[in-house]
Amino acid sequence: MDTLLTVGLNSYPKNAALISLKAQSLFLQNDYTKAIVWFENLLALGDKSQFVFEKLSHAYKKELEYEKAIECMEQALLFEPKNTENLFKLGSLYQLINDYKKAEKYIKQALELQDLPLDREYSKLATVYNRLEKPQQALIYFKKALKENPKNESAKFFIVLTKASYYKDLQSKIELFENYIEKNPESNYITQAKWELKKLTKERFLKVEEQKN
Repeated sequence: MDTLLTVGLNSYPKNAALISLKAQSLFLQNDYTKAIVWFENLLALGDKSQFVFEKLSHAYKKELEYEKAIECMEQALLFEPKNTENLFKLGSLYQLINDYKKAEKYIKQALELQDLPLDREYSKLATVYNRLEKPQQALIYFKKALKENPKNESAKFFIVLTKASYYKDLQSKIELFENYIEKNPESNYITQAKWELKKLTKERFLKVEEQKN
């Protein structure tokens, strides 16, 4: 296939169909650096389609060029503004550059347009709210994620972690993690939960010692 494409491109270097096949071939091989070059060639030839912008966005993300990935995804959404998958991807890209306001905007749009939102989307939005220092909002969406998928271990643990972030009473925080560890002994997050509990227990001990002195 690659050999035939090379021969064809040598004869017809500006053939959009051949360039598209070359770009897609490289993309499927996960050679995103080279795929970007060929997809950019398509844009230069005037093939500014939703498909090309979607592929470029993904390739730029893989190359850690998040700003360019965002630009391409925004272009892709001009073709289909209510594409929930692309809205979610755009929100996720904004999260990668720490623009949590825009991450919230696009992920919420994606959720509102879906008839059956998935726990993954809810968890993503909850994480954004934690970054925005809105733990109560984060809790709402972590709980929705858990309702969608009761086996979502991540949502279970981050509900506890989120509550602990705004509970003022140290003993209440400790009890959160003690209950979690007791009820979820096989969780993938058990090590982290025990570490958090150990840290809080030490903090309580130091406070008691300070009061003694």
